[in-house]
Amino acid sequence: MARRLVLIIVLLSGCGTPAPIPQLQQARDDLQRSDAASALDTLAGLTGSSNIHYLRGVALLQLDKLDAARGEFETALDDSDEPRTRACLLRLQLFARNLPAADKLIALELDHPSDPLVRLSCVYAYEALAVRLTADARHEAAAAHRSRAARALETALALASEIPEFHPELLDFAVEYDQAAAALRLVRLIRKRNPENVVMERREVRLLMALGEQDESIRRGHRLYLRSPDDPLSAELYASALATASTSRSHDATFRKLRSRFPGRIALIAQHARYLATNHKLTSACQILATAIDSKALHRRAHDDRWPLIQAAITLPLQAGSTGLAEQQLNRYRNQIADELLVTYFEGQLLHLQQDYTGAQQKMTEVLKARVDKAGRRDPLVTEAVRWLQRIRQAQGRRPATAS
Repeated sequence: MARRLVLIIVLLSGCGTPAPIPQLQQARDDLQRSDAASALDTLAGLTGSSNIHYLRGVALLQLDKLDAARGEFETALDDSDEPRTRACLLRLQLFARNLPAADKLIALELDHPSDPLVRLSCVYAYEALAVRLTADARHEAAAAHRSRAARALETALALASEIPEFHPELLDFAVEYDQAAAALRLVRLIRKRNPENVVMERREVRLLMALGEQDESIRRGHRLYLRSPDDPLSAELYASALATASTSRSHDATFRKLRSRFPGRIALIAQHARYLATNHKLTSACQILATAIDSKALHRRAHDDRWPLIQAAITLPLQAGSTGLAEQQLNRYRNQIADELLVTYFEGQLLHLQQDYTGAQQKMTEVLKARVDKAGRRDPLVTEAVRWLQRIRQAQGRRPATAS
């Protein structure tokens, strides 16, 4: 009897779930730190597992190679009908502006409410529906879908340990949806496992900034910079942490040193201008930006390189509520803005600042309708236009009624 029992156990030991392939964990680690190219190298030559094709699909998705990603997800689905793979394929349909895919994702969410990737993918679904409803002037229904997107994201963040390959996307969404505290907890858990991960350390500093932890973000940013003083990315992170700090001789000197060490570095110039604007030196901020934009060195560079400075030159006065200077800056740089819809978008913000809410709403609606059917990933300009339309409606609601 004992021999038969041993024989059965030995036979059963070959059944069930196969042992995990070490490369799968390595690929997940690569994707967790946004290194999709390394993930593909890790998975190169591997076959015979839906997990391999799924992770290849995720890597290709990160690299924005959507057709190739679709092929990998379809192969994975042939091997194993998992909700996560169906969610990835449906989100690709959504990126192609196949709006019925949003309803299918929401149906998948109802069937699998505890699947973090399904919930994360539903953020795209609810957003897509909110955009369409906003374009159709159904603003209350759009706001309800935005709330559902936030709840889906909250669940995905709570279950984030199950989908490390989607952590970069989760963290980006978390800041956008004012869920930076949950994102910070996630980053700290990741860093416990891999304390030398510089990408996640930088993420942690940026999340501290988003949470308003100014002193801590400056301290951590400075520490990272001292560790790698020749690294421009560390310098930019440190400058970003300093940009919202109160003016001081020490901070002024730090910006001078950073800009001297990395001359012509666009992000450092933009953060220096932001620091000045934060401290009520808006004219000086605009002058620094104008000097850089008009320099011969910058004129030799591509428009995309110059764009962050042009954008800062327009947005800093808008954010400061300086109507006259904002209008002046927009008129000064409008011919250097390649996309006419961006001009319309800034005009909408200016009209909002001038309390012309009807005009502002018309401008933002124009932006939205021009881009709502554009295929591809989530369009940041569309997302911002939807948010501005909600803000404009709130401002209209607060406006006192005029006496008749």
